[in-house]
Amino acid sequence: MRRPQSLPDAVMTEIQRAIVRGGLKVGDRLPQERELAKQLAVGRSSLREAMQGLQTMGLVEVRHGVGTFLTGEPESDCSRLSNSMVRRDGFLAS
Repeated sequence: MRRPQSLPDAVMTEIQRAIVRGGLKVGDRLPQERELAKQLAVGRSSLREAMQGLQTMGLVEVRHGVGTFLTGEPESDCSRLSNSMVRRDGFLAS
């Protein structure tokens, strides 16, 4: 049985899709936190948690007082699934 996706995870997924659809390139700045939270209809705390996850994945860099910048390309769904399965089974260091 698949567990429901948390709100921050759903936000991360939506931001990844927006990056791909929007054609953002590495180095581009994402909208400001307030604007992005409004566009995604989520609270800023959920957005911050999602940004932390994206930063951990190497997709964004948060520069406090400056903005959030795209630093990597989202993995394909197959690649992400395979990597998460390997991590869960303990083959990759987290």
